Amino acid sequence: MTTKEQNQAKEALQKYEDLVNNLPIGIYRNTPGDNGRFLEANPATVAMFEAASKEEFMRHSVSELYRRPEQRKAFSDKLLRDGFIHGDVLELLTLKGRPIWVSITAVMKKNENGEIFFDGTLEDITERKLAQEALQDNEKKVRLLLDSITEGVYGVDLEGRCTFINRKGLQLLGYTDAHQLLGENLYSHIHHAQLNETPLPAKISRMLMALHEGRSTHTEEAEFWRADGSSLLVEYWSHPLLEGSRVVGMVTTFKDLTIRKEEERKRKLLTTALEQSSESIIITNAASTIIYVNPRFEQLTGYTSQEAVGQKPAILRSNRHDAAFYKQMWELLLNKKAWQGVFINRCKDGHLVEVEATLTPIIDEFGQIVNYVAVQRDITEKNRLQKIVRQTEKMSAIGTLAAGVAHEINNPLGIILGFSQAVMNRLQPSDPLATPIKSIEREATRCRNLVQDLLTFSRTTHAESEPMDLNKTIEGTLSLLQAQARLVNAQIQTNFATVLPRMTGNIKQIQQIVINLAKNAMDAMTEGGTVTISTSLWVDQPQSWVCLKVADTGSGISPDVLPKIFEPFFTTKPEGQGTGLGLSLIYEIVKKHSGLIDVQSHPGLTEFFIKFPAYTDKNA
Repeated sequence: MTTKEQNQAKEALQKYEDLVNNLPIGIYRNTPGDNGRFLEANPATVAMFEAASKEEFMRHSVSELYRRPEQRKAFSDKLLRDGFIHGDVLELLTLKGRPIWVSITAVMKKNENGEIFFDGTLEDITERKLAQEALQDNEKKVRLLLDSITEGVYGVDLEGRCTFINRKGLQLLGYTDAHQLLGENLYSHIHHAQLNETPLPAKISRMLMALHEGRSTHTEEAEFWRADGSSLLVEYWSHPLLEGSRVVGMVTTFKDLTIRKEEERKRKLLTTALEQSSESIIITNAASTIIYVNPRFEQLTGYTSQEAVGQKPAILRSNRHDAAFYKQMWELLLNKKAWQGVFINRCKDGHLVEVEATLTPIIDEFGQIVNYVAVQRDITEKNRLQKIVRQTEKMSAIGTLAAGVAHEINNPLGIILGFSQAVMNRLQPSDPLATPIKSIEREATRCRNLVQDLLTFSRTTHAESEPMDLNKTIEGTLSLLQAQARLVNAQIQTNFATVLPRMTGNIKQIQQIVINLAKNAMDAMTEGGTVTISTSLWVDQPQSWVCLKVADTGSGISPDVLPKIFEPFFTTKPEGQGTGLGLSLIYEIVKKHSGLIDVQSHPGLTEFFIKFPAYTDKNA
């Protein structure tokens, strides 16, 4: 070889070396086997494995660069067998221990001595690999997210072909595998017809508006069609997928309305039952704050829903129950047991009602009390009628006895009174016998009046009834009452209705009612006070009532005495100061006049309320 040829060869070799050394990909040569050694490596290879120099790099065996050394043997055996490897991806380690991913291409060669070696190229694809893994990880997370959503979600491209659908969407539409829908035109599969199976034109489909017009749509009720041909009532939202301002597809979210519709039906049924219930219903939260009352509650108590909600049930408290009553009730409720009993509630206008109540705690899935429900039935009228029946039976029995006694003593009493009056007419006032005989006459007269009361009580006497003006009848008693009121430092006030129809009754007996009630009221006001006598008209179609109310500001009637006041011979007055017939006579007179009587009392105010049927031609 001439000198010129040698120089040309050196120049060619230098160019080759420069090319290899400047390439951005790694180029290497090594020996085969588990402990292969590097024979050559370009700068890109040295840099790729983070070696300080080529010399440092060459001191390491090939297997040291493998993250899993067993892969070196597999790679070497494959190359020895096939003689060529292209684009295999391996996970290697730099000399600093950092893992890298490389794409490797290698060939097996032999030198002139028959020794085998491997020549290959390396491309660091770590960033690409990590990006792919991140993308796959994101896709997995997105899939998990979509599959965890409790609503159906699917996407389509510009042609309406399905690009993805989540697990709930497949379930709702009756498919088992996403591949059954991927690439299919979803409009023609699930939204092509209306409930009556008439075609749904694409131009009026709100779902496709998002795709064709690039705007989001919401449809509250629509029909989707399932794989088996059945319809599914859904609510759906469709949104365009945008790249910049360009629509590239659409995402639709839909949910099954079947359960919601059934729940709405049940809620409506429950609400209707609550609203139309004849029982008063109160619902509170766990802190006993009212959150719901039904219309019957409003009718019974006088409180509107707006007034009651946010309040405690204590707004109905009448103070007729002691602490032990509420303690026993709450012990049951807090132990998650229902309580049943009778409440006496005070309504908005102050009047009292008796209710049979059932209080039930509502328990959530965690065993905690979240609400209380009170169902109350008004038994005021029922109890009043029962009391009337018991009172009537008692009065009838006592009345029969009283009539017999009255008749038995009436005759001898008439003889005593007649002879005492005859003797008194013959005696001079100075006669020593005048005072004893006068006492006999006075006590006999008192006994005769008591007999008349007994006869009135037993209904054996006949009293004439006639149309009468209640206001005028009461006025006939005022002079007597006002005289008595002055003696006990009391005042008599009247409040008469200006327009009051007549009633049918016996004037003397009605006056007896007014006098007895007013006298009882004055007896209750030991330190003076006011007795108010009122009249009014109460229209309760088809009946109109003439009403009398006698109220006083006395000490009131205690709750334990109140139920007994109309019983014959019951009195709280000291012995010798009352017969116990006054209120029972009033009760009988009211009944005889087809009327009704009620009483409300608490310290500072007692009210007797009596109503009589207004006079009509039918009464005549």
